[in-house]
Amino acid sequence: MTETQSKFLTEYLGECWKGDIVDGICERCGTVFSTNRTFTTAQDKQDLLEAVIEKGEWDDWLDYLWDKTPVRSFSQWLIQLSPLETAKLICKWKGVE
Repeated sequence: MTETQSKFLTEYLGECWKGDIVDGICERCGTVFSTNRTFTTAQDKQDLLEAVIEKGEWDDWLDYLWDKTPVRSFSQWLIQLSPLETAKLICKWKGVE
């Protein structure tokens, strides 16, 4: 995953990107900051999918994925995608390379 993709996904979630951090504090929101997400955990995947839903983009997301499904069971394929694969697909869907 590129830094551009990580930054986009972080901001898509409404979170701060490390570029806004000075002395461990976010210049944008003032909160203490540790590290950026890796988008490799189950929680990252869950948070991304919830963000897609909350933004009202779920149907568009599913339409985008439909042609990319390599198996007969779309639901099974989506559930089995790794967190990183999910993050990368969201980037591609949004045109972030």
